[in-house]
Amino acid sequence: MPSIPFKTTSRVLAILFAVFLYAEQPQKGEIDTASGLIVDQDQAWQHVRDHCTSCHSSQTLTQQKLSKKKWLDVIRRMQKDEGLWDLGESEDKVVTYLAKYYGEESKTERPRSKRKPLRPEIEANRQ
Repeated sequence: MPSIPFKTTSRVLAILFAVFLYAEQPQKGEIDTASGLIVDQDQAWQHVRDHCTSCHSSQTLTQQKLSKKKWLDVIRRMQKDEGLWDLGESEDKVVTYLAKYYGEESKTERPRSKRKPLRPEIEANRQ
């Protein structure tokens, strides 16, 4: 049985490993399963994940539908009243990302509430 040269085997394993790593990374336009955020080309979603989801769930962020100015106002209020740190160079990336994907004009679908259905008699009174 012929043996496969070590260099060839190493290259094949390296390629397979690289393909595996690439496949594990969320692709542009996909939802990152860990954070629930939309993956963008500029990787700004990672700044949002790092700065915002340390205190808030991503669902809280994705339901706001705020303009860029209003997102910035929220950040300023949190910095003033709640001790939010200076976001530095990440601030514009965070605000732009949130306004683009979860802002007033975004077409992003929000997950619907998963509450239990109301009892039929309560549901009838709501109409």
